Amino acid sequence: MNFLSRKDKIGAALLLAFSLIYLRFAFDIPTSELPESEFFSARTLPFALSACSIAVSMTILLRRSPEREGEGPATALRNLHWAPAGGLVLAMLAYSMLFGALGFHLATFLFLAAGFLIMGERRLLLVAGLSLALVFATWLITSVLFGMYIDSGDLIRFLFPVEAGVAENA
Repeated sequence: MNFLSRKDKIGAALLLAFSLIYLRFAFDIPTSELPESEFFSARTLPFALSACSIAVSMTILLRRSPEREGEGPATALRNLHWAPAGGLVLAMLAYSMLFGALGFHLATFLFLAAGFLIMGERRLLLVAGLSLALVFATWLITSVLFGMYIDSGDLIRFLFPVEAGVAENA
């Protein structure tokens, strides 16, 4: 069987390469000075995501599947859905650039909504509801449960200024 003869194998190989690069950069994320006292740190989620995606891509790459007759690597590459993948990459780049200005809540909401729209969901109420629910659940888990600080962004600080004494006590 030709290794790169199927779209799922090519996608899994690309996911594996991306996950390994992501894992490499996860080691560069700064953490607290007291690593023993923290069960959950800034590196925990990137490590978990990369481990899960490596496991999924390796499972796809190593499983046996029937050979498709007449489909070579060039045909499989041509039949991949490049436009949604490119759109998601651009949405991720926009998310990373807007995060500081818009903050976690608004930037993540816009990123998720854009992702749902790029993937073909057209029911705007569903897109907005799911995006809002995911942002709230993520905020609840990270901020309330794990006690991690989530930046509200420059826009929120500009619209709702807080006195210096109040901000220092928070």
